[in-house]
Amino acid sequence: MTIFQSDYANGRKVAPMSFAAGAPVQVRIDVTLPAGIKAGDIIEAMCLPAGTTIADAVLVADKGDSNATPALALDVGLMSGEWRDGAKTRDCGSELFAADTTARAGGVARMTRPAGFRIDKAPLHRSIGIEVATAPATQVAGAVVSLIVTIVS
Repeated sequence: MTIFQSDYANGRKVAPMSFAAGAPVQVRIDVTLPAGIKAGDIIEAMCLPAGTTIADAVLVADKGDSNATPALALDVGLMSGEWRDGAKTRDCGSELFAADTTARAGGVARMTRPAGFRIDKAPLHRSIGIEVATAPATQVAGAVVSLIVTIVS
């Protein structure tokens, strides 16, 4: 398992935060799937700031698997550890999307899992990750996965 980091997670971009009580903030991250991605690999995508929760999430994906029998499936959820934690032993939940197949042929999916809407506020920044639940049978080079999350305080 490898943990990759988005531009937000590695500090190249400043992660958006919610500053007004109850005011929604939408955060979008675009991630190119790394070449040779395998099942269990995780992309630390974005921050769920301390004191916030998730109001909605949308997954937008290019075609990521060109095989006649595509296999690619993604989980999206909270990662163990803290935001930008350098530990290599972190894992990723599936509170927002579980074994989602949108990235096989490309498309858009809206969060429908109750667990995603029930994430409690926490006193520390947490990471939202994208984990490869099932590796692509034939990976499409340069495929982009976008995650758009609406957070509220």
